[in-house]
Amino acid sequence: MRSLGIFVLLLVSLSISPSQAVRADSSVDRVREATDTMNQWLGVGDNADAWRRFLHVDELTQLLDQGDKAKPAKIMSVLSRFRQPVSGIDSPAFVAVRNAVREWLNATTTDQAIADWVGDYSTQFAPISEQRVEAARLGANKAAGELQKMLSHGTSANAQAWQDFLLWDSMQGQLQSDTSPNAESLGSVVAKLYSGQPGLELREFVKLRDTLLEYRRLLMAKSDPAIQKRFADQLQALSAELADPRLSPSQIATRLVWLEQLGQTPEIVSEVRNRYGKANFYFSASAKTVAKGLAEKIDQNTSLNERILGTRIRGVAHTVGNLSAQLIPYKNKAAIEVVLTGVSDSDTVGRRKPVRIYSLGKTQILGRKLLMVDAEGVVGEPATVSCSTDSQIYSIRADRDFGSKLIEKIAWKQARKQQGQAERISSGLAERRVAGMMDEQAADLIAKSNQRLNTDLRQPLRRRNIYPRWVRLWTTKNRLNLRALQGQQVQLSASNVPPQTPEHSVVVQVHESLFLNSAVNAVGGFLMTDERAQDLVKEVTGEVPDELLINEDDDPWSITFDRLQPMKITFDDGRVTIAIRGRRFTRGDQVVRKNMQVAATYKLTSENGKARLVRDGDINVTYPGKEGQRLSLLELRNKTFMTKKFEGLFKSQIDGEGLKLPERLRELEDLKLDYVSSADGWLTLGWN
Repeated sequence: MRSLGIFVLLLVSLSISPSQAVRADSSVDRVREATDTMNQWLGVGDNADAWRRFLHVDELTQLLDQGDKAKPAKIMSVLSRFRQPVSGIDSPAFVAVRNAVREWLNATTTDQAIADWVGDYSTQFAPISEQRVEAARLGANKAAGELQKMLSHGTSANAQAWQDFLLWDSMQGQLQSDTSPNAESLGSVVAKLYSGQPGLELREFVKLRDTLLEYRRLLMAKSDPAIQKRFADQLQALSAELADPRLSPSQIATRLVWLEQLGQTPEIVSEVRNRYGKANFYFSASAKTVAKGLAEKIDQNTSLNERILGTRIRGVAHTVGNLSAQLIPYKNKAAIEVVLTGVSDSDTVGRRKPVRIYSLGKTQILGRKLLMVDAEGVVGEPATVSCSTDSQIYSIRADRDFGSKLIEKIAWKQARKQQGQAERISSGLAERRVAGMMDEQAADLIAKSNQRLNTDLRQPLRRRNIYPRWVRLWTTKNRLNLRALQGQQVQLSASNVPPQTPEHSVVVQVHESLFLNSAVNAVGGFLMTDERAQDLVKEVTGEVPDELLINEDDDPWSITFDRLQPMKITFDDGRVTIAIRGRRFTRGDQVVRKNMQVAATYKLTSENGKARLVRDGDINVTYPGKEGQRLSLLELRNKTFMTKKFEGLFKSQIDGEGLKLPERLRELEDLKLDYVSSADGWLTLGWN
């Protein structure tokens, strides 16, 4: 959908149901089994007893006896012992218990339980050490060096302009080990890095911004007499937000970063990120779809020039066949076996003085090549080929007339005697020839695929900090599967798995956190002018809506996106809500420094095999925090202005364009979208 693509660019408290109780009981059994195995492995003795005390095994045993009545906070406490960074903790027996306890916790813990647990930590502030402050200073120095190196690849004028803008000399002075740093001066640099200028979204700038922010926070916290109260306030606010059904992932993630940068409550940071850290992108394709996408007919001629049993063989082989593919079950990668079945007919002349041997050959071919696919690209295993050749000699001619009949008679006798051996040798040569052909053609395809993956996807996304945190592929006999988590290490993602969907040839499921995380990393806190908005829309759609056209008499306008929630898309109840939020707006000489949100809600349907969004009501422009309050004249004018401008993006109806596939996959163009769903934070699309 073009308009939806624009937005990407511009950028419970739950009771345990009967099914959950069953999962909890089975989880308890798995923890008990893993604990028994661990105890057997530990054996007896002082070392075994020390491990049991360190891991609170007695407490774990008591919790297991309580079953589903065990308090989640107690389970979390035990789990934290199995996560301590001590030598030996990654032994398989310990890891098995840790994973089983993790599963048990997931099956029994509610959002309210997590919130209560977080609130209990509000008095457990840990003093900030000099070592932590020094480590942060070194980290900021390293980030500054990386940015300087990146700028050195451009012109000296551009590098100097950036350094002047970022108050480089002042910053460098604050990062020296023999100076007393000034938090206010560092804050001025951080403000520049958050100013929204184009280019600041690049990875090196973001790294410097984050490390300077951490260093500044540590300096301020260490000298703040009220830091313990601030810490308690942060945890109480975090507790309240975790218990709120209208949970704000960006706000929670920001609080976790604050705690992490100050070295506080690592168990809380880890637990909350783990709970809200599931994959937010799912893809699945059937084996038949993969096979159809890779299917190809083979029809080619190959010149032959070989030596078999001392005879030079020359001629042409005409090969016809089919390429197909099948999935091989594999846990950590997608394993696709490309299969070539075909027949090669040859017409050759063998020369061995004093005769020429004319023959026809028919070779049955079965070739296989395994392709392994993961997040880093495609790797091909050497092809294996099996061939069986049957030949028919239809003429033998002597090179000279004198004695030709006798020579030909002897040659026929010798040829029949060696025919079986010659066919076996010919089969072996055909196997090497076909394997070489498969490897050569696959190597070219693999190289181009990996190059496109790197240059068109991985590099630009990493430069803008929107490359997935992790991507996992695997295959079963019947399906190719992919899961990914879009978001930086400090961002939250999905807390639930996507809803089950009917079997389809291709299924794509996207969680709303993918769009939020991408928007925060791409445009959070950045400035978008009317000219830049027009250019971006034209770049994506090839045209500019009338509402965004810049006329000579129009006042210039701009929007500075909100840092935590520049764009949010929600999927629920068969609807899609798209909201853009800014914290500063300008129009001519007028400036509004208040949060403003522009949103529209759409009904999700499918029509003629394509997705369709039909707007439900008007565009809604609001000032968050001023609900029910009277707006000023300036606020009303800006509300009207933004409503008009965004009419060009939030159209009354947005139609999808269907699958746009590369030439190589045109066989799949008959796939039609016949299933759409928007529920529980997930968008699900299915094609058949």
